[in-house]
Amino acid sequence: MQLNWHTIFPRVENEFYYLACSGGVDSMVLCYLMHQAKLPFEILHVNFHLRDKASDRDEALVVEYAKQLDIKVHIQHFDTLKIHQEEGGNLENICRDLRYSWFDTFLTENPHSKLVVGHHLDDQIETFYLQLARKAGIVGLSSMNVVNGRTLRPLLDFSKQAIYAFAQNHHIPWREDHSNAENDFTRNKLRNVFIPFLEENIPTLKDSILTVINAFQTTKTTLINELQSENLLSDHFELDTLLYQSWNVDKKHIFLHLLNIRSSTFDELEKLIHSDIGKYIEIDDWFISKKKDSLAFDKIEAAILPALRLENVSELPASFSRDVVYLDASKINGDLQLRKWQEGDKLAAIGVNGSKLVSKIINEAHLSAYEKRKVLVLTDAETILWIVGIKVGRHAVAKADAGEILKISVQDPTM
Repeated sequence: MQLNWHTIFPRVENEFYYLACSGGVDSMVLCYLMHQAKLPFEILHVNFHLRDKASDRDEALVVEYAKQLDIKVHIQHFDTLKIHQEEGGNLENICRDLRYSWFDTFLTENPHSKLVVGHHLDDQIETFYLQLARKAGIVGLSSMNVVNGRTLRPLLDFSKQAIYAFAQNHHIPWREDHSNAENDFTRNKLRNVFIPFLEENIPTLKDSILTVINAFQTTKTTLINELQSENLLSDHFELDTLLYQSWNVDKKHIFLHLLNIRSSTFDELEKLIHSDIGKYIEIDDWFISKKKDSLAFDKIEAAILPALRLENVSELPASFSRDVVYLDASKINGDLQLRKWQEGDKLAAIGVNGSKLVSKIINEAHLSAYEKRKVLVLTDAETILWIVGIKVGRHAVAKADAGEILKISVQDPTM
């Protein structure tokens, strides 16, 4: 295949591109190709300050080349070592998260834009081995796609050797990251030791791996289309447990992938299916609970409490709603507060002697496990006055002869 943008990607009208350019040969070749194709694009460069003056020289090269081509360049600096010291964790993952979080700010601002990155064929092989070592399922072993949402990898079918040759033939400048030659990281050990050894002794291995990756990608695409055609997925849905158990392992992994749930949590979901009704797990922004014949999937929303809406009224209504409570202002002690219910909370409800645990009252309301965790209570400085939408307490409830009646409801925070 000829290394030319028009043979890699057809041009899309009104589409804008952001090129992630490190100064390495891959991204510099992409910069050349995109400029030759007269594509509308800007350059994004991240300086992690991990290699002393070398990091600044990378930045200087990108800025100078962008100036020659008359391309706008954006630079982002990170004190990466300080962030690593404060947060801990894997340095490679921190760098990846930092740069892609920054890239996303540009994609968010420009909905018709795509991110172009320089992954190539050798990266694809390395990714396969890394995923294999992590016991990945079909999603991981299918490795990278040329098009993944709004991210494009135009060089994914080209070897590093071919990219070097192209850069030399077209006098494209680049800088080598000499840390790639060090074997401190697993990926570098794969690149510099393990993969060269295997390919020297088994010359056909690379082609075999690419064939396997292609097969995984084909299967992955087929299963994604199947799941999307079944219209199961939304922010709140139920999945029949028998249907789920009828799927093969690959389809289950793709299902988790579409929900952005880590495949490493696969076993937890399997255990939940065989657990008691009402059991639940919280995984990657999802609340998943066991019902009689299904699993309920609820996307965990940001914890934003609704606002209280207070209104003075002169009399009680002819009929009442569970979504509104009427309190006698003279019986309220201190400030009103809206909060999530807690274990041990009690309510002295209207028409009941004594008090009762809020947890029991919620259970009697036959709510799902996800709905239970979202229940709110209204309190004053001493007492729970209302389980919102469920039960009113008798402590401060207004009677017809109350001097000052407060009508209280909660306002949807999204309104």
